[in-house]
Amino acid sequence: MKKHISLILVLLFALAALPLGVLAAGNDYRYATEPVNMRTGPGTQYDVIRELQTGEQVEYLKRSGKWARVKSGDTEGYVFAKYLTREKPITAGTVLTAKSAVNVRSEASTASAKLGKLPKGSLITVIAVRGKWIEINWSGSTAFVYKKYFKHLNTAGISMLYAGDVRTFFETYYSSVYFGIYIDKDNGGKLGVRVSSSANIAKIADELKATGKVDMAYINIQPSKMPSYANAEYMRGITHNMLTKYLELPEEQRDLIRLSSVNYDPQSDTVIVEIVQLDAAAQQAFEQYIAKADYITFRSVKMLAVPQT
Repeated sequence: MKKHISLILVLLFALAALPLGVLAAGNDYRYATEPVNMRTGPGTQYDVIRELQTGEQVEYLKRSGKWARVKSGDTEGYVFAKYLTREKPITAGTVLTAKSAVNVRSEASTASAKLGKLPKGSLITVIAVRGKWIEINWSGSTAFVYKKYFKHLNTAGISMLYAGDVRTFFETYYSSVYFGIYIDKDNGGKLGVRVSSSANIAKIADELKATGKVDMAYINIQPSKMPSYANAEYMRGITHNMLTKYLELPEEQRDLIRLSSVNYDPQSDTVIVEIVQLDAAAQQAFEQYIAKADYITFRSVKMLAVPQT
C-alpha cells in the first residue's frame, strides 16, 4: 500500500488553524503569572503538589475564596487566585506571531536603527521582555520589536511547531513503541503522542525534553490500548490488510459494504473504518468478510473515496 501522505498531518494542520476555543470548547484556561505552589486544598496549610511555572497553563475549575481550583494534566489542586491570569504572560521562550508588519530595531527605542521588517504572521521566540519591547534573535544578533504588534499563538499552533522534531525523535529512538501524533483536543490543543502501554513514558519524556528542541508543556504522551508489541508499522499492516481484503471481495459484497477508508487514529486510539451511508447491514458485512475487533470504530460518510493499495 502506498504510504499515506500523512492524514494525521493533514488533520494537524487543519486543527492548528482553528482558534483554541474551537479546539477546547467550554474549558476555561488561566496562566501562572509567576512560580506558584499548587496545593491539595485551599490554604497554605495543605501539602504542595508541585510548583507551577511562570506562563504555565491550567484549566480553571472554580473559585474558593482567595483560592482557585485548577487542573493540570490529570492532576487537580488549588492555587492562590491572584497568581492566575486569563491573558497568557509573555516570558522568555514564548512564541508569538505578528499581527501586522513590524520594524526590527537595534535597540528598544523607536529612535534606534531599523534592521529590517517582519511581515504579518511572522513567528518570533521571545528572548526577554524589556518594558514595551521584546528582545529577539535577528540573524544571530540581538534585536528588538514593539510588543503591542504581537499576539500569542494558540496552544495548537505552538504544538504544531514541535510536530516535526517530535516525530523525528520517536521514529529515530522509539519507533518500536510509537503509534502517531495528533492535536489533543481534550488537553487544550497540546501535541498528543500515542505510544505503547509497555513504554516508559517518564523516561521518554525526560529524553525528549533533553533534546532542547521542544517545550514539554505542549506535549502530552499517552499510552495505547493496543497490544504491547504494536506500533505505527503494525497498525499500518492491519489497515493495509483490511483494504486488501475489501478489494479482493466479489463486487456484490463490496457494493454491500461500500468502504471509503480505513486508518488508525492516534487521538481515539482506534482503527476508524469509514463506510458510505453506514447501516447495520454494512457493518455486519464488514465484520463478517474483513475484520471484527474491539479497536475498530465505524463512521458514516457521504462520499466514496476509493481505497488504494
